[in-house]
Amino acid sequence: MTDVSRGMIFDIDGVVADTPHEESWRRATEGLCARPDWGEAVAASRWQPGAFTREVYLEVCAGKERREGARSVLKHFGIPDSDGSRLETFYAEKQRVFLDMIEEGEVRAYEDAIDLARRAQDAGWKLAAASSSKNATAILEVLGLMPLFDADVCGRDVPSKPAPDIFLAAAGELGLRPGQCCVVEDATSGVRAARRGGFMCLAVARFDDMGDLWAAGANLVTDSLADATIEEIDLIIRELKG
Repeated sequence: MTDVSRGMIFDIDGVVADTPHEESWRRATEGLCARPDWGEAVAASRWQPGAFTREVYLEVCAGKERREGARSVLKHFGIPDSDGSRLETFYAEKQRVFLDMIEEGEVRAYEDAIDLARRAQDAGWKLAAASSSKNATAILEVLGLMPLFDADVCGRDVPSKPAPDIFLAAAGELGLRPGQCCVVEDATSGVRAARRGGFMCLAVARFDDMGDLWAAGANLVTDSLADATIEEIDLIIRELKG
């Protein structure tokens, strides 16, 4: 008999798919900050060429909806935007760069995530895709992965992580409670969102950031999802329920 009392909720960018979000944020930021019409604002900021590092991406952008990510980058570098026009320009430019990179084929699936999803599916677990990115569903379609998932709540207009709303929506679509589900994340904001929502969280350290993921509250951290067993995840869920 199939056991449907468990759910596994996957973030997409950085967990299921290796997408060019980090590089598209970098290219958009560098391109805009080099524009003459941004010159005065950039001169008054903390921006320097090459300042958009991986650490900045993980701290400021990862796991956030695009508009929130753009707002966070402007704030991080202290780029003034009194009328909001730079935010709108940044928001649109990041999307343009990202779509150009996708069209050029700069996306691939993480095989360890696909393996984990199939093992969970074989064990009777329900699967959901839950990303703040409005591009995530299209990415799954490009990679042919939509049939894996019982529910897709990617790009919902809900508060961005670390708010838990996107994961709560996914659990609701699966007909499960948060305490019956494992969220699979790669970003500290996503880990915090999962834990705030009452979910068990499995984090994958794609960027040698295992310590940060533990500190954010992940229940289990690994550098490869191939090493995570369904039995161990289930045991942690049961222990959290007390």
